[in-house]
Amino acid sequence: MDAADRQVWAHVDESFPQLPSGRFLYALANVVTDVVQRGVIRGELQALAYRDGLRAVHFADENRARRVALAKQVAGLELLGTIVVTQIGAAQKLEDCRSRLLTAAAARLQRVEHVSRLVMESRSQADKNDRKTIDIARSRRHLSGRLTIDFARKSTDPVLWVADVIVSAFTVAEKGGDPEPGEVLNDGQVIDVQRLQERGAPGWHAQGPGPAIPRGSGPLLPVTSSNAWQFVATELHLDSNASRFAVEPEQFLAAPIIAD
Repeated sequence: MDAADRQVWAHVDESFPQLPSGRFLYALANVVTDVVQRGVIRGELQALAYRDGLRAVHFADENRARRVALAKQVAGLELLGTIVVTQIGAAQKLEDCRSRLLTAAAARLQRVEHVSRLVMESRSQADKNDRKTIDIARSRRHLSGRLTIDFARKSTDPVLWVADVIVSAFTVAEKGGDPEPGEVLNDGQVIDVQRLQERGAPGWHAQGPGPAIPRGSGPLLPVTSSNAWQFVATELHLDSNASRFAVEPEQFLAAPIIAD
């Protein structure tokens, strides 16, 4: 069965907590599944929500015990995941940062994981910004027209809950909060973390070849790794002179998530 028959999709969610320094940690989690895996995930998580009397799961609203329980549930699911993350200054626009992260994530998901559809949590009027980002990426030949983008509410698609748990547990651990949900996830999953930084920015150092995406306003700086997360790390670099990805996708194969 090829990727088209499997209907490989990526569900995407964000987290952007402010750090004590005033900078923002901005991360996008991408949960890649085929049609069979989505059916299983939706069935399991809908049963969990029904049992607990919930319409949707939102990690930030849960208490500590509940966060750990959700992490255990996600750790046992069959899926593939990546996180794209960076830090930006407080004066920089979060929407611009989201656009650059989405461009990097979408191109890699289409080229490497053969994803045909992105499903983003709807932000109502702001959804048009994500559509514009994808349209620009197509015009610059980072993406083909075969990749579509749709929007859904968490209450209507439980696969978005998985992206929420992964990205939120990651950013909580990265900023020095409770590491246990992340440790629980880490026991059952291997998630590919891609840290974006701009070529020539302060703290930049060569890490070998990396895919290039268009320069946006303001620098993208490296993010310090958290000891709580034993992820497979890939450094991505921004190149102001590049018009397309400069490496073969085989160099950036995502690590498969390992189910319990």
